[in-house]
Amino acid sequence: MAGGAAIIFIALGMLVLGGLILITGRRPSPGTMEKSLHFNVAVRALPFGRTAFWAVLGCFAAGLLGFGLAELL
Repeated sequence: MAGGAAIIFIALGMLVLGGLILITGRRPSPGTMEKSLHFNVAVRALPFGRTAFWAVLGCFAAGLLGFGLAELL
């Protein structure tokens, strides 16, 4: 049960992150800090950017928590 919820939260987080990439036209790159910084600035400039950013982080955290609970239970 917790593993299924974790998959849903991870998928939701990736959906919101993909939407932010499409809206801003920028993408974070793990190789260069400058591209990630430009992505963060572009997301925070959106009217709903901070909320979407925290929603992505919350979804990934809930997904990790769900996977951890699935292993314990």
